[in-house]
Amino acid sequence: VSLMQASIAEPMPLALIYRKAHVEASTARRMFHRVLRQSPAQYYRSLRLQYARDMLQNSSLLVGEVAEASGFTSVSAFSRAFRQAFGSTPGSLRRPPGSAPVP
Repeated sequence: VSLMQASIAEPMPLALIYRKAHVEASTARRMFHRVLRQSPAQYYRSLRLQYARDMLQNSSLLVGEVAEASGFTSVSAFSRAFRQAFGSTPGSLRRPPGSAPVP
């Protein structure tokens, strides 16, 4: 988990994380499912999306900058993942409640 937290902007392949942690992939998967009730990949993605949500709420960075800082390769991939995770778009966190989107 600490390796994942340290590499949010440039996500490491899970195989490399397992090697650095000196743990077999199957063992890591079992541990994640037992403790966190999700796969390592799901946890890593969730961690990156939570980091992005915090940045959107607490910074003036553009959505594209937040996407890049949280390790997404495109704004569209980031927006899809964000909407799936949180039920709203990244830009909706920037608009005052009840206001219309800017054209």
